[in-house]
Amino acid sequence: MARTIFTGAKVHRHDRAWGDADDELLLENGQVVATARGDEISSAAAAADEIVRLPGGRILPGFFDAHLHVDQGGRLLASLQLLDKSTKREVLESVAEAAKSGDGWLIGIGLSEHAWPTLAERDQVCPNRPLLLHARDYHTVLINSRAIEQIGLTNETPLPEGGWQELDEAGFPRGILCENAARWIEQFLPEETPEQLRGLMRKAMRHLLSLGITGVSDAGDPASYDNGWLWLEENEGLPLHVESWLRCVHFGDDCIAQPRRMQGKLNRFRLKLFIDGALGSRTAWMKHEYADKPGHTSGPVPDLAVYDAFLKRGADAGWSFTVHAIGDAGVDYVAESLAQLPARTGRHRIEHIQHVDAVSMQRMLESDLALSVQPTHRLDDLGMLRDRVGEREKWAYPLKSLSVADRLVLGSDWPVVDPDPRRTIRAALLPRKPGEGMPDQHLTASEAVLALTRNAARVAGFPNLGSLEPGYTADMVWLDRDPGDDPDAWPEAKVGAVWTGGTRVKRDNDLI
Repeated sequence: MARTIFTGAKVHRHDRAWGDADDELLLENGQVVATARGDEISSAAAAADEIVRLPGGRILPGFFDAHLHVDQGGRLLASLQLLDKSTKREVLESVAEAAKSGDGWLIGIGLSEHAWPTLAERDQVCPNRPLLLHARDYHTVLINSRAIEQIGLTNETPLPEGGWQELDEAGFPRGILCENAARWIEQFLPEETPEQLRGLMRKAMRHLLSLGITGVSDAGDPASYDNGWLWLEENEGLPLHVESWLRCVHFGDDCIAQPRRMQGKLNRFRLKLFIDGALGSRTAWMKHEYADKPGHTSGPVPDLAVYDAFLKRGADAGWSFTVHAIGDAGVDYVAESLAQLPARTGRHRIEHIQHVDAVSMQRMLESDLALSVQPTHRLDDLGMLRDRVGEREKWAYPLKSLSVADRLVLGSDWPVVDPDPRRTIRAALLPRKPGEGMPDQHLTASEAVLALTRNAARVAGFPNLGSLEPGYTADMVWLDRDPGDDPDAWPEAKVGAVWTGGTRVKRDNDLI
């Protein structure tokens, strides 16, 4: 019976106040057995196989990111990365440099809504290769003339329902494709082999584990399940716990007919749908017109009658749903429609919840829905928030109000933003100044850690993850200092070590 004692660091417990922490932890065969204070455990357990002495800091449950895209995160690590390019000049310089090598498609990920180059500018820096730039929100792609020519895009090209392209004044394509049209173009990209996909996912998982993320709810492409998660689990085993969603944009019964799974480290029991787009692309479904685009409210991506019928068929077949909803009209519609469905396998959930009003807020609080928020989005969107919604920013990015019972879960939406959970928690803890969204909505450290560990794991179908109480699986992360409720202290705390099932998977030799 393998026994390990950890001593010297504060041990976080969800059932205790932040400052009321134990400082010893006992694991047995990969599970938490006990926590205690002083040397109660170490002095009484001479038979321990290992005693890990930590120089202060805090041991937390392993983080469970409630919303990210592992396959796309792997592609980000292997592509032209634009997330840190805040100006058009920086983007163009990066594209021009990358275009010098290679002769196939050049793909960039993370294009800021403030830095979109024109078609002429795209052609100037990348004249000889087809170019595709994913907008930061992944709801729009920008391509150059070589790509337009290669895929045969014209103003008469039939695009899928819920997708469209922008045309110039003469009626010609501008190389900007939105929503489902942004997915449609992927058929023209070089085909990715299953082994290449698994290589990207392995790279992504190593990166996530290095940050202390030991579990995820994954919104990746459907192919990432059969060719990725399922294959890896059956042939190699997964290094982290995964809830894999089945994205269904065409509302076909073939999605409903897919097998569900809740076994080992891999769960699959939710269908992922979209009701609207994103604020940056002005495709979020709003109740009132955009402040910077009079007369435009966008609208639902799907036909609502088709959407409603699909929800009923899927729920009757035993599926749970998770639905992307960003605009206040979208959030309101999804909250009402999901609350009426039976939840036989697990709670239905709303993703993002960026804009609300009193009606949609009340619907959510009266429901039993899981409420999924990505706090870092608020910080990234501040530069456009007032421009897009004007005074309605006072109802933007709720958080504290959603922290009810055990239903609030936090994630990053990587690779839209950095997956580092320390940055996610910082964003959740930051008090808000006037003009920065719904006031008085910041969380405490205890609330944020709960939503990014146990809440997220339970909603994903892993009831024995996300806590350091007896009986829980010993997925853990050690930070070299205790950041508490100070938002800016979280990014400064180093991830010194990570354990999954009691086995160390990362060790920073400079720290321990």
